[in-house]
Amino acid sequence: MISQVLNSPAFQNGFWVFVGIVAGAFIQYFLGYLQGRKQAKNALKVMQIEIEYNLGEVKALLDHIEWMRSRISAGQILVGDLFFPMEKFDYSSIAPLANSGYFHILLGPERVKKYLEFNNFFRVENGSSLTSMLRTEHGAENSLNFLDNVKVRALELAKGLDQIANSRLTFVRLKLVPKKSGE
Repeated sequence: MISQVLNSPAFQNGFWVFVGIVAGAFIQYFLGYLQGRKQAKNALKVMQIEIEYNLGEVKALLDHIEWMRSRISAGQILVGDLFFPMEKFDYSSIAPLANSGYFHILLGPERVKKYLEFNNFFRVENGSSLTSMLRTEHGAENSLNFLDNVKVRALELAKGLDQIANSRLTFVRLKLVPKKSGE
């Protein structure tokens, strides 16, 4: 009786349809996994390129600060030359990477904090504020000290971003620990 059922065309067709469905689901899962890995690798490359680019912009800003210092020391600077050029910093990858979840997964909490501190300092709006403060300090003959303070902060933030660039950026595995009752 069982052998008749197993050898029946209806069972054979049903069995092979089932095997085909399972194989198709497995293939779809595997292809999705491969595509996800490719997207993650591309996200990592984009993040690394952006970090490298922004570190180059920090160098250009520090060079500008040194130029301003030398001109101020020589008494050969115009008020219009007292500014912090921050319009070239690029953060275009943060929003798409954050929306996809890769930004936080790649960096983890500590590196996200460092990256966002860097991002908040080296923005056009902050450059405008610093320019205004520099011009005020220049009027009070305290611009060299102000430039030194900005330089120290810029170097500190660049060091944090450099640490991110030199760390091994991979997907951070978070361990979820259930809360104990009563917490």
